[in-house]
Amino acid sequence: MGRKLGIPIRSLLAVTVAFAFSLAPARAQGMDASSLEGYWASEFAPSAQIIPMTIRRDGERWRAEIGSAEAHFEGGADALVFSFPDGGFRGALRGGRTIEGFWLQPGRVHDSGRRLATPVTLTRTTRNVWRGEAIPLADTWSVYLRIYRDPEAGWVAAFRNTERNDIGGASRFRIRRDGEDVAFFVPYEDGGELRRDAELIAPDRLRVNLTGEPVELVRTTAEAIPYAFPRGAAPGPYVYTRPPETGDGWRTALGSDVGIDNAALARAVQRIIDGDPFARQPSLIHSVLVARRGRLVLEEYFFGHDRETAHDIRSAGKTYASVLLGAAMRRGVEIGPQSRVYSLMAERGPFANPDPRKSELTLAHLMTHSSGLDCNDNDENSRGNEDTMSRQTEQTDWWKYTLDLPMLHDPGA
Repeated sequence: MGRKLGIPIRSLLAVTVAFAFSLAPARAQGMDASSLEGYWASEFAPSAQIIPMTIRRDGERWRAEIGSAEAHFEGGADALVFSFPDGGFRGALRGGRTIEGFWLQPGRVHDSGRRLATPVTLTRTTRNVWRGEAIPLADTWSVYLRIYRDPEAGWVAAFRNTERNDIGGASRFRIRRDGEDVAFFVPYEDGGELRRDAELIAPDRLRVNLTGEPVELVRTTAEAIPYAFPRGAAPGPYVYTRPPETGDGWRTALGSDVGIDNAALARAVQRIIDGDPFARQPSLIHSVLVARRGRLVLEEYFFGHDRETAHDIRSAGKTYASVLLGAAMRRGVEIGPQSRVYSLMAERGPFANPDPRKSELTLAHLMTHSSGLDCNDNDENSRGNEDTMSRQTEQTDWWKYTLDLPMLHDPGA
């Protein structure tokens, strides 16, 4: 995430990569797809509007206003928590003069309803009144499609979504056309197929069912969709420079200052820039940051991203969880790998789905992903599937949600 949107992307030192699945060579079936050849795109980027936020205190009672929405709640200086039908706030009072926290932004329409958190600081304007502004993260969304003839595979279609690195379920699809009806498909060995149905509603407009709702694509050119490519359709040669000093805590330097070949860094970035995002095995890297000896020596972004772009860090959280656990132990917190999870979290009980095996669950089991809880991200029916948890709104405490899950296996099994 960017420096203004939560975790600084520089602190992640992350390289976000989408791995694509290859498609065995095969000739297209049905009508000739040559009339569909070229680039198609759907881009949605509304302007972000600043939303005023006011929090008032009347004794033990508090009232919050965000835009036209209003919420009443009880709170203390160390915990100001309230929710709206879609959105909410988590924060604390700091010295009486400011309230610092995070506005839980309403679920983004084009991002599977996932909610992002935006930092907000409210300043006391009069007695028991604090005011600030919430700046929503833009609900940007883009789908790009390239239809072209491959020397070996025939006519193929490649979908790309740069916000979530979604490739439509497969790296490349075959094409089957019957008049205005178009099917993009990948055959399975058992005779079934992965399929995305589409309709040519005009010579230059194609409506595709990608994620359960139709997306309308318009025929375009490579030059008109620069964010479909790492650095535009014709980026030119890359020139390596020292990353800027932004005041975020990172000291920067040239690679040569810390024993790294500047030319090697330049070649690595150029290779990313030269990559074909619509190839069978595309490189869809959003960012590359390199640090050595406490100095940041490379900071480059691709596909329209920058250091302020919010990312769903997903499994990167596993690394932070273990680092934070170790940091807490070094600071004297009396926990360790063998600490019993449900004993540590007893204040959030009682817990649903009681099971004697829950008492055996340790931090080590959580760190090694062997809790035995019903958490299977490869099973859409699993209650602990991370998408299921993040989209549900009944339980906003994700610790509580997780610990309430039923056990499927013995811890460690």
